[in-house]
Amino acid sequence: MHAPPAGRRRNAQLIAAAACIIGDCAQAAGDIYGPIAAHISVPDADPDGPVVVSGRHLTVLAATAPARLDRARQLDRTAWAAEASAEDQDQAAAHAERAVLAEAAAVLDMEPAGEPAAWPAGVPEITPAHGAAMAPIAAAEELLADDITAERVQLLAQEHDAHAGEIIAEAITQASACACLALDQARDILTTDPSAAAELAIAATRHLADLVTVASIDA
Repeated sequence: MHAPPAGRRRNAQLIAAAACIIGDCAQAAGDIYGPIAAHISVPDADPDGPVVVSGRHLTVLAATAPARLDRARQLDRTAWAAEASAEDQDQAAAHAERAVLAEAAAVLDMEPAGEPAAWPAGVPEITPAHGAAMAPIAAAEELLADDITAERVQLLAQEHDAHAGEIIAEAITQASACACLALDQARDILTTDPSAAAELAIAATRHLADLVTVASIDA
């Protein structure tokens, strides 16, 4: 029986890309914090005086990080094509099973007259397909909010009737999106508040670290 590759091998390109971007985030923040620290250390310097900082590295990083992560993820899928296909099939089967169960639950929730139970006015109705798609999303959010371990992935998979692979894939997507969003926000405020932009660049590294942890899980 073929043993699946360890998470660190299966997602090697993604992990490497995230690690490099973490380093780039540190450099981008250093480009901003460095001149500020140097200015303050000058004797008799006005601590509130203007400081010229370089935001070029941060600007380039914010523009390229999403593509770098997406490309790395695709390279991993290409390198492990058979495993990626099996994962896709498992996830599709889990999604379909949840949708069927949700359809059955909806039938059982009918009013005695055979009409669907009343839905609150103004609230978009959640279809069984929507509910099936939401399960791994909710599980991934819970995973990223607490300890990220293989044991918690398995526990959340049971609680949400989701496949472990679905949860890991969704958690990677969420962590990547959060990191890229932080960098994008940093770029937007770079000229008006460089220090806050540097803080957002550092904040992005926490999401990238979560991405690496999730991508390394064997579940």
